[in-house]
Amino acid sequence: MARVLLFALLVLLGLAAAAAAEEHPRLALPIDCALGQDCAILQYPDLDPGAGAVDHACGPLSYDSHSGTDFYLLRLGLMGQGVPVLAAAPGRVKAVRDGMADVSVLAAGRDAILDRRAGNSVVIDHGGGWESQYAHLRQGSVSARPGDRVEAEDRLGLVGLSGDIALPHLHFTLRKDGTTYDPFTGRPLDAGCDAGASGFWAADAREALAYLETGPWDAGFATEAPDTTEAKTGAYSEIDFDQGAPALVFWAYAWGVQPGDRETIRLLGPEGEILAEASETLTDRRLLRFKFAGRKRPDTGWPSGTYRGEYSLARDGKTLFTTVRDLRRN
Repeated sequence: MARVLLFALLVLLGLAAAAAAEEHPRLALPIDCALGQDCAILQYPDLDPGAGAVDHACGPLSYDSHSGTDFYLLRLGLMGQGVPVLAAAPGRVKAVRDGMADVSVLAAGRDAILDRRAGNSVVIDHGGGWESQYAHLRQGSVSARPGDRVEAEDRLGLVGLSGDIALPHLHFTLRKDGTTYDPFTGRPLDAGCDAGASGFWAADAREALAYLETGPWDAGFATEAPDTTEAKTGAYSEIDFDQGAPALVFWAYAWGVQPGDRETIRLLGPEGEILAEASETLTDRRLLRFKFAGRKRPDTGWPSGTYRGEYSLARDGKTLFTTVRDLRRN
């Protein structure tokens, strides 16, 4: 009888140890936005232990030594409207930074951020050595305070443009005892990719986080040849398009483009006539691809009506998406 009791005790202790070893935060979405529509993950943690880069699905959406999951806003105006950043799991706020301006690093320069690359941020202690970090929050939006107890999906702040970034996004990082983990595989970053892993996400979050290889970012019009940096910072959000405008140009971004992709961009006039068109087969991989097409002012000026810009990306003969924007001249 004593042997039976001892065996049962050992089994229970073994099960308890195994359960303790597997304990980890069950993660909710750390951002409140429509994935694939208003926001998307453009960069995942790098799981290649060498000099290359690979994401959890063994795809290319990362770069060497990238440690977090980047939820990008897909339109510049969304940052101003306010996109909430949420606690991914229950815990206690460990550290907070606020007060850094929302300025693209392309404009501010890296010397201006020095050791504050994460910008305005929040760190949450989940217990058991686990902690999560939420970086690049909007100045003045951080509502969490050190010592606060938070529950999953509690609001921490808003997506911003602070720290070492060029476009508004949330950089989400998960660590245990100082080691960074990939929430999609549930393993340390040097463990490699695994497209079939279940990871640490809760079921509803995992469903929402379906892997997207590419998609549209922002698009718009300009009355001159647009500059990619100016477009990123919203310089063309409002343009003076009248009869005498020197030119009309449609510009568009695509993210996650791959070699062999075929892009087509067109500018259409009020009667549906093609004013400008260009197609190209891409030869390299890029996080963001910038393309534009336009036309100089006609001798008689721009007629009134609605002008349309269209950008499409195809892969292996299949159109992946089409971006459409309209511009009215009365």
